[in-house]
Amino acid sequence: MKKLFLWYSGTGTTAEHMRNFFNITASDTIKIAYVDGLGTENNRTESQTLSNNQTGSWTEWLMGFFRKTELLHDQAYGYKEKHQLAQLEHYFKLLEEIDPEKDNHVELIIGGHSRGAAAGVLGFITALYSCCKEGNTLEGSPIKKIRILGVDPVPGTKGNDLLGLESETAEFKKNPILNMLNFIESSSKKEHLFSVIYYAARFDARNEFKADDYWLNFYKSQLLNKQIDTEFYVGGFRHSAMVFEDDEISSLYNGNARPTALMKELVKRELGLPCANIVTLYNGLTATELTALSNLANDTGNTTLINRTNKSSYGSASVVYTGSSLQEIVKKITANGTKKSELNKANLINNRYLTL
Repeated sequence: MKKLFLWYSGTGTTAEHMRNFFNITASDTIKIAYVDGLGTENNRTESQTLSNNQTGSWTEWLMGFFRKTELLHDQAYGYKEKHQLAQLEHYFKLLEEIDPEKDNHVELIIGGHSRGAAAGVLGFITALYSCCKEGNTLEGSPIKKIRILGVDPVPGTKGNDLLGLESETAEFKKNPILNMLNFIESSSKKEHLFSVIYYAARFDARNEFKADDYWLNFYKSQLLNKQIDTEFYVGGFRHSAMVFEDDEISSLYNGNARPTALMKELVKRELGLPCANIVTLYNGLTATELTALSNLANDTGNTTLINRTNKSSYGSASVVYTGSSLQEIVKKITANGTKKSELNKANLINNRYLTL
């Protein structure tokens, strides 16, 4: 068996960071590729060829200024079609690791965080869906399983409308992820081809970082009628808590039961590597975070958690964000009569569940 792991990094996150974060060694049976996130120099280099004929210091400075401006624009507003196409190239390069003479069982693990999940991973699914619609299915291919990891998908302030689904019916577009996965499976004649992990942050103070509607609709539909093998996890009080230890607010947790550890162990498990017990780890993480929420309601909350869960914690960029702090939200909910022990089980905050 051969496993191919492709990771789409989030906004401003380099492939090198994620390579160091997961720290997984490639082998004959595990092949790995990391994609630089939107707004990084490497991502823009891959998606745009700049003119090479500029001369003189003034021209060079001006080109550098425009380059930096475009990077900041990408980080603020989201994907353009060229970025999505450039990132898909990594998938095709990874497929070159398949030896048709030797590899008769191949599994793909396709994951991403933030816009890497909202556009990169969905871009992969859409490209595969488009191929299947044209008759180029996975029937007869050595690919036996595709595992999808969507980690706190966020589309950016301008949304995620680059999936090429304009010609689909309104009903189809209500839940495009589920409909595309079902179509790929049926057209490829491969039952149970897909499994999905949706790992969402518990909270983010910025309204502009609302979790992706496509992924949330997929999750809700799976709760009512589970058609695709799906696991759902929620952890961390900041959007990047599962891939950056600083955003994790590490002082809140004990031992290995923390958002970054859960992320790493899930990937290890999917790659067939030795890993911690996911259920035990997740239960510990959940217990810590629910206790933290209850403490906020009782005015005994962790000071670092209070400081790191309001929009002002995002520094100079906070002036462009809107949103209430976690403590304000918790107090408002409990003031309306919700028991502290059942804090916000029903309500969504920016498309995220404070509790389950």
